[in-house]
Amino acid sequence: MAETEDTANVRCLPDLVARMRAEPRLKQIIESLRSGTSGTIDGAWGSSCALVTAALVESSSPSPPSPKAVRSGDQSPGRPSPLLVVLPRISDVDDFAVDVMSFLGTAPTIFPAWDSLPTEHRVSDEVFGARLRTISLLESETPRRSSSPACRR
Repeated sequence: MAETEDTANVRCLPDLVARMRAEPRLKQIIESLRSGTSGTIDGAWGSSCALVTAALVESSSPSPPSPKAVRSGDQSPGRPSPLLVVLPRISDVDDFAVDVMSFLGTAPTIFPAWDSLPTEHRVSDEVFGARLRTISLLESETPRRSSSPACRR
């Protein structure tokens, strides 16, 4: 297959994220989200969901400064807003996380599902602890650092 101008810049999976961000229809969705309205992507399945998620994560704008930062006089922009992805089946989570990591170079934070009712759990339950860690991470002032994905050229 001959290399065309469209494929010349795609050397590894993270390169696809920049290409996806340049897609005009995705730009419209990003602008909708930034303005506080919703956006819908229909018909995406498999790794394309993770690619769109990676493009949205890289396009996320910092949130306004937290009230705590404003009280301390820090008016700098906050960290990027979290992106919540809801998958239809628990069995999809691990594959989706691996795909997102392939595109971004860092694993997404997973909010684990309970297989039973919350009232049936103890405070020492592993899922309960993981859910608390995720909530604590989302509420923290310091975002989790992500690494840059590596490409072989």
